[in-house]
Amino acid sequence: MIGNDVSGLVVQTGPEADEFGPDDEVWYMAPLFGEHGTYAEFHVADQALVARKPAQLSHTQAAGLVLEGMTAWEALVERAQVQPGERVLVHAGAGGVGPVAIQIAAALGTEVVTTARAGDYEFVTGLGADVAIDFSTTDYAPRWGGADVVIDTVGGDTLMQNTGALADRGRLVQRRLRPVIGAVLPLPPASRRRCRGPATSGGPRRIRRSGIARAHTLLEHGAPVPGPSRLRGKIIISHEI
Repeated sequence: MIGNDVSGLVVQTGPEADEFGPDDEVWYMAPLFGEHGTYAEFHVADQALVARKPAQLSHTQAAGLVLEGMTAWEALVERAQVQPGERVLVHAGAGGVGPVAIQIAAALGTEVVTTARAGDYEFVTGLGADVAIDFSTTDYAPRWGGADVVIDTVGGDTLMQNTGALADRGRLVQRRLRPVIGAVLPLPPASRRRCRGPATSGGPRRIRRSGIARAHTLLEHGAPVPGPSRLRGKIIISHEI
């Protein structure tokens, strides 16, 4: 049985699970390696992975947000440690992680630049992006200056172009849904000298619950666009028991 994202009701707790009870509405993501099975009617989870579902989200909406939301939050807050007033470049703003990353970055008070197809400009600016640029344009960086933080979930040729988009001492976080754990970013020597800041490739890990709680607060009260989520392209399996 496959599946990693979950939103549902607690039906039973173990003797040491003291933070949740039956009928509590929760959401979480099972570890990417070794603990799949969330497509089933029932799933067993360590309570350290579980958080209370935001009240404004339905279970269907919450299940569609878990992986992308946690990926965006970890990249922006835990790894890049973005600060208000910084400029953040989010690649693939109309993709899976991009729409959530744009909203989180905007809610944190940053200037948000994103790459997207021209037909998606209205969509990404509606999410809170200040600038949208066509990712098929190879010389886009000089148009708007360097970014303090670059969030890249694309990789490949985009990864090589990121160094030209970074400001001095900028931070590059490269994330993929199937990352290579412990990968070293193959930046050319000249680019490494120019960046002089951390470049990380994040493997899967657990998000601290304190971070999840803060993300929930932003989602419920600080999102720049009304509504729970603007994700596109997710398939949700719903069980009625």
